[in-house]
Amino acid sequence: MTSRFLVALAAAALIAPAAPLRASGPIVLDEIRGPIQVVVAGHVARVVAHADAEGASLLVFSMDTPGGDVGSTRDIIQSILASRTPVVVFVGPSGSRAASAGFYIAFAADVAAMAPGTQIGAAHPVTPFGQNTKDDIMLQKVENDLAAQARTIAQNRKRNADLAEKIVRDSVSVTETEALDQHLIDYVAHDLDALLRTLDGKTIRRFDGAESVARKVGAPREPFGLTRRERLLGAIADPNVAIVLLVVGLLGLYVEFTHPGVIAPGIIGGASLFLFALATQILPLNLLGLILIGIGIGLFVLEIKVASFGLLTAGGVFSVTLGFLILFDGPVPEMRVQRAVVLPIALTLAGIMAFLTYRTVSSRRWKVTTGQEGLVGEIGTALTDVGPSGRVFVHGEYWSARAAEPIAAGSQVRVRGISDMVVEVERA
Repeated sequence: MTSRFLVALAAAALIAPAAPLRASGPIVLDEIRGPIQVVVAGHVARVVAHADAEGASLLVFSMDTPGGDVGSTRDIIQSILASRTPVVVFVGPSGSRAASAGFYIAFAADVAAMAPGTQIGAAHPVTPFGQNTKDDIMLQKVENDLAAQARTIAQNRKRNADLAEKIVRDSVSVTETEALDQHLIDYVAHDLDALLRTLDGKTIRRFDGAESVARKVGAPREPFGLTRRERLLGAIADPNVAIVLLVVGLLGLYVEFTHPGVIAPGIIGGASLFLFALATQILPLNLLGLILIGIGIGLFVLEIKVASFGLLTAGGVFSVTLGFLILFDGPVPEMRVQRAVVLPIALTLAGIMAFLTYRTVSSRRWKVTTGQEGLVGEIGTALTDVGPSGRVFVHGEYWSARAAEPIAAGSQVRVRGISDMVVEVERA
């Protein structure tokens, strides 16, 4: 009797439908927007950890990205594959794209979906600061590595591995309809609500092969946003903003250097350079560009010490402008400095520094107008006969004076020098 009961129980377990996947947990909603970099990778890891800790029934990312750096993309893929919560990546709303790095992220999700009027692909790797030629051995290594990653994800997700490899090697891009027809994605939905309705009751296959039925009707939705720190880092991760921070920092410190004691420009400049340093931890920095900017600043400073008749200043203007142009060169246009932005900024900075340098150098040629040295050349009046000594009135003050030749009282005198608090005068 007992053996029959155990056999029946085992048979029931085998034929029973898959259990609902965390049906009572909330649906965590988040977005991936803009270039993929370390801030985005850290945010995705935080969202995944939060969804797992909350026992979420589903984690949904709405995505629109032009791509980004390979390292951050790999970190995001690892976070998605290690997630205990099923992950859905929805390329939407209409008009969005999952280009380059976005393709790998969508492809790694348990469910990949797209809205009408979107596209995915163009995932051929590029290297910053290089020509990206087919003969580049390093580029070939990266290409082969990413192609293998696309194939293994496709095979585990039961998606089109050949098309995935073609997207990597030939930078092919496809529409949402083409992607669905060729088994590159799982669903096409007009919006997020439509996608969640479509998923209700569907079987979701995880990366490890486990299958569960999704029950999403009535599940509470929990939006998950960026922290203040992530918003700040995301703002300065714009290369054009980073350039402005660098300009303000350099200008502030240069004003403080040429006009010691002003203080405020130095504080503002130091804070701006600190934020720029944070940006360089996110953006791909070209050290040659930074060196050229440093050389340019050095030439401006050297102009103050060496009379080059403007040659050092001209060299500084050229060096700073060129350095700004090549300072950032990311794998996608959104991670590069726009020339329409950087040229006016660089030329303005160079012009201001050149003007400050000129004024500083010129001020050293001005006649001293304060203290005892300021009396030299002043015109005064002899109060008594000066022959060889006497009293004079100069610069609103009474002075003992001496002269090489007699000067009558009431005559105008010119100060030639000062010695031991006695002015040396001559007839004016």
